[in-house]
Formats: sequence, C-alpha cells, structure tokens
Amino acid sequence: MSHSISFVKVTHTTVLYHHFTNLANIQRARKTYAER
Repeated sequence: MSHSISFVKVTHTTVLYHHFTNLANIQRARKTYAER
C-alpha cells in the first residue's frame, strides 16, 4: 500500500518536472525565434 503511494508520488513529481522543463524549453525557443 505505502509502496504504491510512494510510486504515485514519484511518478507525479516526474511528470510535473517534465512539464515545467518542456515549458521552459518552449519559452526559450520562442525567445530565440523572436530574436532572429
């Protein structure tokens, strides 16, 4: 039971991390594209 809860927590954190990383990459790409 506790194992599955920790697994869900880790998965949720990983998904959030990738989501914010993708947002940062998109903003960086937009900025680079706008500077051209």
